[in-house]
Amino acid sequence: MKEKLRLLLRKPAVIALLIAELLVIGFALAAALRPAAAYTFTADQWENIAQESEIGYDEDGRIGVTEMTDGEDILQTPPMTLPKGHYKVTLDYRYVPSVWEGGVERRSCVYFASYDAGTVTGEKPCVNVKKQQDTLTLNVSDYSETVRLVAHNDGGIFTLGTVHIEQDMLYAGACVAGWLLLFVLLDAFLLLTVPGSPVRLADAELCACLWVLCAVAVLTCAPAMTNSGALQGSDWAFHLSRIEGIAQGLRGGAAPGPSLQHSERWVWLCALAVLWRIAAVLPGGTALIGDECAGGVSYLSAGTPAADGWHCLFQPAADFPA
Repeated sequence: MKEKLRLLLRKPAVIALLIAELLVIGFALAAALRPAAAYTFTADQWENIAQESEIGYDEDGRIGVTEMTDGEDILQTPPMTLPKGHYKVTLDYRYVPSVWEGGVERRSCVYFASYDAGTVTGEKPCVNVKKQQDTLTLNVSDYSETVRLVAHNDGGIFTLGTVHIEQDMLYAGACVAGWLLLFVLLDAFLLLTVPGSPVRLADAELCACLWVLCAVAVLTCAPAMTNSGALQGSDWAFHLSRIEGIAQGLRGGAAPGPSLQHSERWVWLCALAVLWRIAAVLPGGTALIGDECAGGVSYLSAGTPAADGWHCLFQPAADFPA
């Protein structure tokens, strides 16, 4: 057995695969070990982008909308150079929301914007109306030198003071662990299924089924793992925002209401995983991958006509017929 493994490791294709895996892990490790990107902006560094609202300072020195008004983007930071990653945004603010007809309070938020298409993920977490300081999570999906933090006033009085934006290196470490786990599973899969391997499974039909299953998983997850396709649409960002919103609501002691258009089964499981720090809503749709894979398998097993096949790549499994 040892001699057969030694001979297998000397094959050019195996050597090339191992070198590629080591390079990927090396680059991920280098990204995890570099200093975290961090920016701090004071109230006077916010830039006025309001079209209708009047921007001024409140009694505590915060800048923003100091009188009740309708919703719009009101402020933005100077541009930042941010690598791909997970960011914690700590805000000092005051928010007094106005109320929609029917008694529903408005919700103001902050979000990342960039001139470079596809570099920010688009989630818009709302600030906590019961606090004057909050820490929110935002993501950058690719390196950009034009990222700005934008403050959106949904309606009411919304002023902001100092904001601190810092890269969460826990995400970078999780990427290293994720790549390592992926390659371990990939190598084990190849050892068990590739002809010529000394530990290949004896059942040839089982090996063929495993290859088909993996091919289906890769095809259904592909749009969530690339910077084109699904990443250029809005569905993936919408569902990731649902996950993050439910997790933040539960963290604040409030359970969000049910969606009128989408099932909550899968997003609640993901939100609980985020809440318990088992997972995170990561750039590039990482938390979406399991949902998309299950969606593709559910879609194929439902026997839906192939003419709508691409639709399964953009919707969670909960939105398909069982």
